[in-house]
Amino acid sequence: LEQAELKCWQVTRTESDGETLAGSSSIGSSPRSFGDADGPERAVDGIWAVMNYPEPPADAGHDSLAVKPQELLVHNARTHDFEPGESTLDTRGFALVEHVTRVRDFDDLSEIQEVWYKEVEELCMAQFGAEKCVVFDHKCRRGEEDPKEKGSWSQQMQNCAKTKELASETVGYGGIRKPLNLVHGDYTRTDAWRRLRSLATVPSWDKARNCAPQLLSSEVEDIMANKRFMIVNVWRNTDSQNALKQQPLACLDCQSVGGDEVFDWVPPTGDFSVYDGFVDHPENFVAGQLCLRHRDEHKWFYYPEMTSSEALLFKTFDSAADAGPGRPRACFHTAITDPSTKPDDPERHSCEARVLVIMPAIDATR
Repeated sequence: LEQAELKCWQVTRTESDGETLAGSSSIGSSPRSFGDADGPERAVDGIWAVMNYPEPPADAGHDSLAVKPQELLVHNARTHDFEPGESTLDTRGFALVEHVTRVRDFDDLSEIQEVWYKEVEELCMAQFGAEKCVVFDHKCRRGEEDPKEKGSWSQQMQNCAKTKELASETVGYGGIRKPLNLVHGDYTRTDAWRRLRSLATVPSWDKARNCAPQLLSSEVEDIMANKRFMIVNVWRNTDSQNALKQQPLACLDCQSVGGDEVFDWVPPTGDFSVYDGFVDHPENFVAGQLCLRHRDEHKWFYYPEMTSSEALLFKTFDSAADAGPGRPRACFHTAITDPSTKPDDPERHSCEARVLVIMPAIDATR
């Protein structure tokens, strides 16, 4: 879900809510403590932040969602005591890995596509033991007041569009975007399968291949019939000089999601869409959004001060979840405001790639 597409989200709050919706918190920089029934209060390793949860519309014909802020504990994933040897990507839906990039300038579109895409595909191949990985979209974000109008990156996208004889408004990726302070999961099940099919029909970014689609129709049919596939987000800090402090990304532990609080939202008028690809094509627009109501059992994590030599991987869809319980389908996530952030801390510079991860046929349901 993108900031520019929030026009049909009716940003409201219930009468009992007192927090603002901007994702900011008025609490201090000291960590809170809490108690339990069996003992005294104990300190916790994390921060408290406002999570903006969507609420389903009151009636099926309503085009908008309300937003209900919740002030919650966000655990420090760097110091959290996960199970020994646990692969959190499989069990929780997210993981941090060391990943040094050769990209020197994330304002250079061609360098992102020609260098970083290959790096991301190689990373996912190694992390998942995949048969094939395909980057089909990326989005860069900054904390500027009007990020779409700044920097050379957006202008390069427009120039690229012109050379392909497309109008500038059809440019993929949408320029530089703002961090999104809203709990969301990217793909409904229907949209994820549609996204897979689209990769055999929509033009790609790769001029060396004459912008041919990234998959063959026969490949898509084989994947759908015989293989497990995932859509994975690879997210990183692109500021090589500074650790990321403002607007870090928080991920929800998939084990804390009950299922009943998850819902799909597809506006009946069809005027909501998220751009998800390189060129203007009907298959590059995601019609709906995977949403989540608040639940007391939700457990949030973040990795403080991510550096440019790290990458955060999280699932936004896993077809293996259809085979039965025990494997998370999607990791809900949101940008948050860290209350310890100082006004002069560098603004967030981040970039995220969306990757189709195709697993071998033998792993279709494992």
